[in-house]
Amino acid sequence: MAPCWIGIELEFMVATLEGGKKPANQKDSRWPDCPNKQHGTDNGIYGNNLCQQAVCHALASSGLPTARMAEANALKDDPDSVEDHPHRIVNIGNGTRQYRMWNPDKAGTGGKEEQFNYWFVTHEASVTSDIEDGPIKPPAGYRWYAVEINSPIISSQEELNQKLPTLKRALSSIRNNVKVWLNSECGFHIHVSPANGDLSLVVARRLAAMVFLVETSLLLKLSHPSRRKSVYARAISTDSKISVGSATSSEADFAQGTELNVVKAFRTTKKRGMSSSEPRIFRAICAILAVPDMESLAERLRAPKKESSAAPDAGKCGLAISKFGTVEFRYPEATFDVDFLSFWVDLVRAMFTWAAAPEKIYRVKLCDLYALATDSIQLGWIHWLDALEVVEHADFCKKQVSRYSGDLKDLNKGGILPKIG
Repeated sequence: MAPCWIGIELEFMVATLEGGKKPANQKDSRWPDCPNKQHGTDNGIYGNNLCQQAVCHALASSGLPTARMAEANALKDDPDSVEDHPHRIVNIGNGTRQYRMWNPDKAGTGGKEEQFNYWFVTHEASVTSDIEDGPIKPPAGYRWYAVEINSPIISSQEELNQKLPTLKRALSSIRNNVKVWLNSECGFHIHVSPANGDLSLVVARRLAAMVFLVETSLLLKLSHPSRRKSVYARAISTDSKISVGSATSSEADFAQGTELNVVKAFRTTKKRGMSSSEPRIFRAICAILAVPDMESLAERLRAPKKESSAAPDAGKCGLAISKFGTVEFRYPEATFDVDFLSFWVDLVRAMFTWAAAPEKIYRVKLCDLYALATDSIQLGWIHWLDALEVVEHADFCKKQVSRYSGDLKDLNKGGILPKIG
């Protein structure tokens, strides 16, 4: 596969006790039921900070470079006012905020921002609010907050090829030290960018075109069905501005280009067997490949603004261009199953490899995927794995898809994750 940089975001719920309450489960002393530690509050901000601290300590105790943001002059009752023993502190924002870091000697150096060199821990307000205001019922006896961990840049080919052993170590330490609960609102995001240099418009457009073609029959099939309902991971093939616009645009609206001409030529050779949606798909692919700049591509991959949410992710679809110069895949659900996480990373790497390939190779692959997407006979996900040349994952995917009608049918009823050996 082509060398690339990978970044991982994982959302999950962490518990605190209500203020003044004693540990709820004396037999399971993982946070927040650990003795002799501050573990309860009725203040939402303070609860978030407590949970972030607990996750940081779990990561740092396993020797990983870990960081979080904190208030430099926290109020007396704020957990951030208590010394949490970071190994390094860097003041930012005119000294009002600070990075608190553990094991900085093991941090990377390739990140454009300091946090990209660490396992960075923060909160995820949108998930917490969805739980508080929605029908999902959390495990009783605790107050739950959404935490997000961001991996440092993963550039080691050995790490990527060996199913992310450091990620496995990180997640094992978290669940063995902290009570964690996952639900249908928790997501798993993958960022990908070139290993050398900035993400180019050509590669970003190519990757977006491929995703548009494989999304319905592959990416959505290999994610939990509940993710298709998430307002933070909507399908670009149905909900993005590109998709909405392609329903009314004309083929004459698009300029000529090498890759557009290849698709046009392919259409003329295949008159029969195309689905009724082929004209719309063609216009959408043309729109993607003709986008003039990265800012326009990022905007057109978003959904039209239908909600009033002020959250930064509001309007993002399952594929996005991030402000950090990466392509972000937002489709799958959060899990601590590293086999699932590493499969998705491999899938993203494979698609990025095709998008970054020499023009002649990419053109052939684009036509292969276009043929599958527009055929009147809709083939299953295994055929798409074969088309992307990652069919070695078929057995794992078959088991995963079957679990969506079995033990993973309802992600909200999994309960607190158990310890692992």
